[in-house]
Amino acid sequence: MKSNSAIVLAAGTGRRLGKAGNGDPKCLQKIQDKHLIEWQLEILNSCGITDITVATGYKNEMLNGFGSRQIQNIQFETTNMV
Repeated sequence: MKSNSAIVLAAGTGRRLGKAGNGDPKCLQKIQDKHLIEWQLEILNSCGITDITVATGYKNEMLNGFGSRQIQNIQFETTNMV
């Protein structure tokens, strides 16, 4: 992995959020009108990290467009994030 690379783990269901999560992945919850994943990507970019892989799983189609590339964990139900 290059020094300007990062992996963002976004495969979990966020079930501990309960009804507050509206059934969406935890990384798509909003704080101050921005998704959690947007905050993460902005911070990484501000540090010069531009090669970002997002590990998806639960409702992976909702994460299209986030990060440089995506890798889907099809076993997220049993492995959760990793």
